[in-house]
Amino acid sequence: MNRMFRKFVLLVSVVAASLLVDSSVQAEGGCPDGYYPLAGGCAPIPGDPRNNPQPDRPRVPTRRRPRVPTMYANSYIAVAWHPDAGDVWATWNHRTEEQSKAAAMTACTQAMGAGCEIVMNGWNGSVAIARDRNNMVVYGWADKPDNARASVLKVCKEKNYYDCKIMHVFTAEPLIQPANFTPIQQKFLETNPAFNFSKNYFPDRSVLRVKPVSTSKSREQKQ
Repeated sequence: MNRMFRKFVLLVSVVAASLLVDSSVQAEGGCPDGYYPLAGGCAPIPGDPRNNPQPDRPRVPTRRRPRVPTMYANSYIAVAWHPDAGDVWATWNHRTEEQSKAAAMTACTQAMGAGCEIVMNGWNGSVAIARDRNNMVVYGWADKPDNARASVLKVCKEKNYYDCKIMHVFTAEPLIQPANFTPIQQKFLETNPAFNFSKNYFPDRSVLRVKPVSTSKSREQKQ
């Protein structure tokens, strides 16, 4: 009886050892799930769904939207002024010169009544506005803000205006739009409010009223 028990224990030990060896071999083989080590490599376990991947689905090409060619369009700026006002009415980033002038004049007239005038207008550039100690309003035009500031201060120096202080700098930047527009499409772009990207500086009726006030324009103004 003891002999049979010892044989049973030995048999169990052999089986356990074989299982441990098998597990060690699999671990050493480093095979992926669904495979087992065999002759220095890995073989699929029969019937294991993990080694039967689904075939790749055909790729559906993505449709790219065609690129629309673009271009830069002029952006217009206008500044209106009234002789009794201590400020100006400026508007910029308009698609036409007429739009910019009309908007500036309308805003100035609504606040001051008759007597407004356009003192500066141009496109794709900056205007700097300064005032000296005697309420002299001075304007300088250039291609970018820093140059406009230098321009208006240069005018002050040339005209012997003292203590000039820069009040405003407004910049009209070129607008981006689709290229090759027909005249009808261009007109639609100019008149549709959805494409109006203009900006305004419009003081209301409470604007400071001062006298005397006069103006001096920079030689670099675009007419």
